Parts: sequence; structure tokens; C-alpha cells
Amino acid sequence: MAITAVHPSEFTRPRSRWVQRSLILTLGVGVLTFWLSAQTRRDGLVGGDGLAYFLYARSMVVDLDTNLLNDIEAINRRFPASSSVVWAVNDLVRIDPIHETAELPWPIGAGLLHAPFYLVGFLAECLRASFTGTTPDTYGWIPQVFFCLGSLVYGWLGFLLTSRLVSRCVPGPTAWIASAAVFLATPAMFYVFFHPSMSHAASFALTAGLMTIWWPAWHDRAQRPFLLGTLLGMLAIVRYQNALLGLLLVAVTLRELRRAGWRSAARFAAIGLLGCALPLGLEAWHLQAFGATPEATAVVENGIVRTGFQSLDLSSPHWLSTLTSARHGAFYWSPLLLIATLGLAWSARRTGWARLALAILAANVFLIGSIEQWWGGSSFGMRYLVECTPFFALGLAVLLPKASLGVAWRTWAPVLVVPVIWNACLALAFGLRTIEHSESVTFGQMWIGIGEAFRILCGAA
Repeated sequence: MAITAVHPSEFTRPRSRWVQRSLILTLGVGVLTFWLSAQTRRDGLVGGDGLAYFLYARSMVVDLDTNLLNDIEAINRRFPASSSVVWAVNDLVRIDPIHETAELPWPIGAGLLHAPFYLVGFLAECLRASFTGTTPDTYGWIPQVFFCLGSLVYGWLGFLLTSRLVSRCVPGPTAWIASAAVFLATPAMFYVFFHPSMSHAASFALTAGLMTIWWPAWHDRAQRPFLLGTLLGMLAIVRYQNALLGLLLVAVTLRELRRAGWRSAARFAAIGLLGCALPLGLEAWHLQAFGATPEATAVVENGIVRTGFQSLDLSSPHWLSTLTSARHGAFYWSPLLLIATLGLAWSARRTGWARLALAILAANVFLIGSIEQWWGGSSFGMRYLVECTPFFALGLAVLLPKASLGVAWRTWAPVLVVPVIWNACLALAFGLRTIEHSESVTFGQMWIGIGEAFRILCGAA
């Protein structure tokens, strides 16, 4: 079956009723998962790395800065040092008592993108406090819930944009089925619904937006360089590893050089760099004002990059483990990702976009394999690849034959629902802690953990 790109003019936007229904469904499922999380986590919805993003958003809205010193002091008065909510921040924070600043290894992008949602929650908390005659709790449940609603919205946008992107390659219902399967059968689902304080949902949405705009620039002509650059810069300050997506803009620049000459290519690159500089400038300002401490200095020793927070082995000794290990390996925890990657490899024989997608995936895997804690700590699956969800959706879509809506749903939906149900059951077991969070979990242990999780639910009912 030949794979041909669909011209942008041939793409039909999703009908508004499908968009509305998908949003309602996302919010409905999100409310349910938030409630389930609240039953097992009495201390709130925010924790781990997500606490840093929450504190950034709070500081931007309440304190109008990104210095988290007073926020960290307040959160430590609220929770004991042994609490799972604060351990990640307390373990990695660097306090500068002279300049009264606190440095964290996470960039400010996720907090910036969630700040509007926190603002709504903050106003709702102030309204509650005015009715009850109490002091607004800027760290309380209401601000946390609205902050986490941001992940639902970004996850929904990421899914819609991914579907739109895939529709340009494989039009028809196949695009929706492939996008939904990859989203729901991988860690992307978990970090949108079950751990919404993390940065992955926002990063997923930005990647899908970048790819959607990049597609016509690659296939037709170089366009919207400023927006492409701005999205890339935002991606980089949400998660530093997202800078690898800059390969997309480099590829378009080189393609434009062949198509229209060096003047057009130089113009595209210059405008793109200008757009990229804006969000990077915000991160640079934050680091200069509140994070420039000696601990952040990187030192290279025998091929190992050492910082005050993390070490990277440039030989990437764990790159294969990131894919196949029972300790959060991408293919082991989400077998559908293996099928999607094979789809990209098959399409790469004749399409440049697939070769580029594989190159970006390989670069991400190589980088992840070089990180000291390559398995992602107490994460659900290989969370470091959530940003690559649009690539995997494209890879799965090219393997599914084109079909009418009725045939597609009758043929492929029953097949693809199997990994979706498996992933949901695995997420339930993970949430109820019937499977190990940080160490290896074999398929046999997954089955046992899922069974134990359902026994707990039946007992509670």
C-alpha cells in the first residue's frame, strides 16, 4: 500500500460535535480519575515533580515572580519532610541564603502554561474564603484541582491536534482510531488523567501543535517560522529534552534551501530563531535572577556530564533498556508503541517525514539512555517519550488500511481496544500500588497486580 501525504487543502476539520463530545468525555473521565486519586491521596492531587510546576504557577500568580523560596518553606510547614508530596522538591532544591533564592532543576514552562488555570482556581479559593470568613489557602484543594484541569485541556488539545496531523497522512476515520489508540494505550493517558500535575500533557499538546504546523511547511512551502520557533522554544522550557524537536525546523530550513535558495532559507531560519528566543529568554531571565548557583555548573569527566542534579553518560549505556526493560521500558509497558515504531520504519522506506520522525525518536532514546535515572524514577511506563505520542500515532496509522467509518470501527476498534483496556488496568494497579513503582515489573507481576487491584475495588464496593 503506497503512503502519500495528503495536501493541507484536502484536510477536513473534525466536525464540531465530535470536538464537543471529546471535550465533555475528557472532562468527565478527568473528574472521575481526580476523585479516585483523592481517595488514595488525601494530601492532594499535586506531588513529586508536579509540585515544582504547581509552585511555579502559584508564585507567578500570587507573588508575581518565579522565586520559590517562600513557597518551599510554606509547603514544608504544611507537610512532613517524609511526605511523598514534597520529597522530590526537597531532594533537589538548592537554597541560596545570601540572595534568598531557591533553585530547582525543572524549567518554568509547565508552570507558565498552567498559571492561567491556577489563576481561576485562586479566584475560586478567594471566593470560598470570603463566604466562610477564612484565609484563602493558595496551596489547597481548589487551586490544585484547577491547576490539574490544565492537563485535561492540554491532553484534549494534544489528541485533537494529533488526529488532525494524522489525517493529513491517512485521511478518514483511521486517523481518529490510531490517535485514540496510541493516546489511551500508552503513558500519555496516565499523565493526563491519573497524574495531571506533571508537565507531560502540556508538552504533548505543544508537540502536536508544532507537528501540525510543521507538516505543510515540510510538504508544501516553508511558512509560519515565527510560530514554529515560538512553539519550539516553549517546548524547550517545558522539558529541556524537547529541544531535540529543533531537528524539525532544521530539516525544513534545509529543504527550503533546495527549493527556493539560500535567501528564503536564511529568512525562515532567522524568523524561527527569533520566535524561539522569546520563551528561551524567559527561562534565561529566571535562571539569572533566581537559579544561578555554582551547583548548576556542568563538568565533563571521562565522557560523563556531571551537574549538581543529574549525571549523563554520553555513551548512552541504557538506550536499549529504555525500550525493552521491565523497568519502565517503552515497548515492554506499552507494546503498541513497538507496532507504531515498526509502522514508522516501514513508511521510512519512501517518505522523508518518517525518516525524520525515526531520527528524533532515536535521539530521544539515546538521550534517555544516558541519564543516570533512565527509568524515570517512580513513573508509569517510559514517561520520557510521552512527547513523541504524535509520531507514534502516525506510525500506527500508516499500518491500518483505509476504510469507511463503519468498517473501520467494526474491524480495528475491537482489536485496538485490547491494549487500551490493558493500559487502563495497569494504571489502576499502579494507582492502588499493587505493582512496583520504581523497580522492574514483569508481565506476570502485572497480571497479579491487576488482579489484586480489582479485588481491592470489589472489597471497597
